[in-house]
Amino acid sequence: HLVPAFVDSGHPQSADVLVAMIERCQPRLASVRQEINRDRRAIELAEKNYYPDVNVGFNWHAIGSAGLSPIATGEDAFSLSAGVNLPIYWNKLEAGVQEARYKAARSARRYEATWNELRADVLALHAQVVEHDRIEAILADDIVPQAGRTLQLSIQAYSVDRMTFQQLMANYQSLLRYTLERYRRLASREQAMATLERTVGCAISAPDVQFEEVLPEPRPLP
Repeated sequence: HLVPAFVDSGHPQSADVLVAMIERCQPRLASVRQEINRDRRAIELAEKNYYPDVNVGFNWHAIGSAGLSPIATGEDAFSLSAGVNLPIYWNKLEAGVQEARYKAARSARRYEATWNELRADVLALHAQVVEHDRIEAILADDIVPQAGRTLQLSIQAYSVDRMTFQQLMANYQSLLRYTLERYRRLASREQAMATLERTVGCAISAPDVQFEEVLPEPRPLP
């Protein structure tokens, strides 16, 4: 019968595609982008301080009917006001603009450093996944089947007294060792995939449940 062998997270995208996904998915980069936009707006606001401010006001004074003088009309009063704020402190304004530009440049450098760090991590993790895939494929397709065939031949040879029990156990231990190494590679590969997905910032593949046939219990040796 068939049972799930392991949950394979699937093959990752190419390294170039994963690096491109960082821009869209990684929350660390999104946070720094917000800082860059904030600093750019600060530059615009600082540069606007060079222009004079013109203030215009309109006032309405409500006049009540009680306590009016004999010559008061009792009508509400209205007034207009205007003022101009001239930017005469040029050194102070220039310092504000330069500070805003420095903060924007610092945010841009932090973004570039973060992106380079993430790119290096993605490339290294992708290489680990590829290496684990290749070694696991060799074990699954060649070494483990060959060790299984060797064990079957050993069982037949032992049954006709052409092989010692120690030789039979050595072949059995070889099969177990190669099988365990294959699943260690699978576990290491899945750990690298999980770290790679966390570094990219979003899902990079869909899990694929594979199945393998469960062999019947072996008969006791004669």
